Amino acid sequence: MDTETQTEGEISVAVSDIITQRGLKAISEIEKNADTKNVFTPTISAQSEQASNSETLAPPQPLTVRSNGIIWKQTIELGYDTCGGKGHVDYRFASSSVSCESIHGNETNSQSTPDKQVDDACLTSYCFNCQISSEDKELSKCSKCQVASYCSRDCQINDWKANKHKHFCHLYKRAPGTTEATSTISETDACSVREAVLQKVRFYASPFAVHHMSINGIGRGFLFMQSEQTLREMSIYPALVNHDGTRILQSRCLIMYYLTMGEYDQELCRDDFEMASFRKELKDSLETYDEKSQIVYLIKFRCGHVSLCIAPMVPDHGICLALAKDYYANLNAGQASQLNLDDM
Repeated sequence: MDTETQTEGEISVAVSDIITQRGLKAISEIEKNADTKNVFTPTISAQSEQASNSETLAPPQPLTVRSNGIIWKQTIELGYDTCGGKGHVDYRFASSSVSCESIHGNETNSQSTPDKQVDDACLTSYCFNCQISSEDKELSKCSKCQVASYCSRDCQINDWKANKHKHFCHLYKRAPGTTEATSTISETDACSVREAVLQKVRFYASPFAVHHMSINGIGRGFLFMQSEQTLREMSIYPALVNHDGTRILQSRCLIMYYLTMGEYDQELCRDDFEMASFRKELKDSLETYDEKSQIVYLIKFRCGHVSLCIAPMVPDHGICLALAKDYYANLNAGQASQLNLDDM
C-alpha cells in the first residue's frame, strides 16, 4: 500500500487496526505456522552456499558485553547489492503502517544509481584537497590510511591541517580501499561504528522508544533503525569526504521505527525473509530487557550488515518521558522518524 496517497484518516484507521491485532494470539499463530529453519542465507558467498545446504542454521555468535553496557546479541551480513540492484530493500516504503517525519533537516529520498554510473565512479578517485581527478593527474595515497588521495605534497599538507584529515585519518584506515567490493572492515571496527552511531542518536532514539512504548501505549517492542548508508560509508562519519575523494553532499541519516514482535513477523520478515534469522534472539531480548532502563535495537545498514543489541536507555526513563513530549508530541502511533546525523 502506498502510504503517500493515503489520507490522514485512512492512515489512522490502518494504524488502529494493526494495534488491535497485536497480542499473544497473533504472535502464537505466526510462530505455529512459521518455518524459519533453513529459509535464509546469511551471506552471498561460497561459505553461505554451503551453509544453506545444511539442515540447521549456524549457532548465533556469543554475546559481547561492552564496557558501555551495550550487549551485542547477534550480527549477520545479508550481502545486499549496494548499487541499488536486486536485494536492496528500503523499509521506509515497504511498511504499510508507517509514515515518516524528519526532526532534523529535510526528509531525503534515496534514488538507486544505475550500475554504469557506480562502476565509472569506482574507477575514478579525486584529490582530497583540490578535487582534481585521477584521470587528469596521477594521485598518491596517504601512507597512514591508504585511502586519502593527493595530487601533490602541498595538497596533502593543506588537507592534513586545514581540512582536518589528521582527525579523520584513523577512520578511513578502518575500511581501506576505494570501493565497497575491495574494502573490508573488521568486526571490532564494525562494532565501534555501530556504537558511535548509537551514542550520536541516543538522546533522540530513547525518547522515541519511550513515546511509542509508554505514551502511545504500544508496550514492549524494539527500535528498528535503518541507514541509507553502508557500514563502510558510516565508518568515516563525521568526515565530509568519501573514500574516493568526492564530497559528501547529502546528510547521513537513520530512519527509526518502533515495532513489536508481531510487526517484525508481519512486516520485516514478509519483505525480507533473511531477517527471520534474528527471530529467536529478538524474541528472547524482548522478553527479558528492562523497559525502564534498556532499549532493544535492530540496526540495518544499506550493505546488509545487520546487528541486534540491548543498550542502556540514555537519558533515564523520567527524562525520556519529558523529551518524548517535546520531540514527538505530534508523532502518531506507528509513525517513523528520520534523524539526519550531519545536522545534529
